[in-house]
Amino acid sequence: MTSTPPPPPPFPDQGFETLRKRVRKAAIAAAIAAPLFCGASAAFVLFLPFLAPFLLPMSAGRLIRAGEGTGNPDLWAFAAAVLTVPVSFLFGAALVPGGTAMAPSVALITMSLPALSVRTAARQNRRTTDVTVVCSAIAGVLILGLVLALELGSDQYIGTFWGEAIADFGTRALQFYRTSGFSESAISSLENAIGYAVRAVTVAGPGIALAAGVLYSAFVVYTVPFPLIPSLSVSEPAFSEFRLPTAAAILFVGLGVSATLTRGPSRQAALWLLIPLLALFFLQGLAIIRALLDKWSSGAIVRILVFALVLQMPLPALVALFGLADEFFDFRDRFTRPEQPDEI
Repeated sequence: MTSTPPPPPPFPDQGFETLRKRVRKAAIAAAIAAPLFCGASAAFVLFLPFLAPFLLPMSAGRLIRAGEGTGNPDLWAFAAAVLTVPVSFLFGAALVPGGTAMAPSVALITMSLPALSVRTAARQNRRTTDVTVVCSAIAGVLILGLVLALELGSDQYIGTFWGEAIADFGTRALQFYRTSGFSESAISSLENAIGYAVRAVTVAGPGIALAAGVLYSAFVVYTVPFPLIPSLSVSEPAFSEFRLPTAAAILFVGLGVSATLTRGPSRQAALWLLIPLLALFFLQGLAIIRALLDKWSSGAIVRILVFALVLQMPLPALVALFGLADEFFDFRDRFTRPEQPDEI
C-alpha cells in the first residue's frame, strides 16, 4: 500500500505581510520624492526651456500616480501636489534669478492643478474625453483668473502686454539672426512670423492661452497609464476614441454667430471661447486620423510623418474643421467601420 505524500507547508503569511509592508514603504517614499522631483523640474525648465515638453507632463503624471500603493492614494497625491508649489519656490530661489515667482507659477499651472484635476475627474468609469474636458475647464478658469489679475495689476489689456513682449523678443531674435550671418530670406520669414504672432496675441491673447490649456490638458490625460492606477477608473482610454458631445458643436455655431454679428465685448468674449473650442475639435480631428492609422496598422514612422504633417499651417485649422464636421457626418464610423463581405 503506497502512502500519500504529506501536504505542502502552508504559505508563510508573515513573509507575505513583510513584503506588503515593504511595498507600502516604497510607495510612501515615492510619494515623498514626487514634490522634490516636480519642484526641481519647475525650476529647471526656466533656464532649460527645451526640456519643458518632457519634464512638465512627466511631472504632472508623477503627481497623479503619487500615493498608489500607500493605502490612501488620494491623500498622498493631494499632499504631493500641494507641496510641489513651495518646493518649487525653494528650487527657483536657489537656481534661477527671479525664479521665486516663476517656478511656483509653473508648478501650479502645469503640474499640481492638472494632477488634482485628473484625480478628481477620472472616477466612476468616466469617458477619457470627459476627463479631458473637465481638466481643460479647470485650467481655463485658472488662466482667466490670472489674465484678470494681470490686467488689474498692470492696468493694460493682456493681449497688448503679450504682444509687446513677443515684439521685444522678436527684435532681439532678428538682431541675432543678422549678426550670425543668416540669409535675408530666413530673416524675412522670421520677421513675418513674429508679426503674425504679435497680431494674433493682441487680438485673441486670452483665447490662445485657453487653447494652450486645452492641448496641454489633453496631452497630460492621454499619457496617464490608467490601467496601472487602481484608484482611478476611466472608459475609452484610447486617444482614437476621443469624441466631443454634440452640444460642443452647437455651442461652436452659436459662438461663431455671436463673433460674426455682434460688436464690442460680446464679440471679444465669443472669439476668446471659439479658440479653445477649435482646439478641442482639432483633437477630435486628430483622433479620427489616429483611428484610421490604427485601422491600417500603420507603423511608427508613418504615424510620426502624418502627425508632423498635420501640425504644419494651415492644416491644423482644416483638421479642426474636420473634427467639427464629424459631429454631423460621423466620419469616424464611416471610415473605420470594418468592411462587410459582399453578399452572393
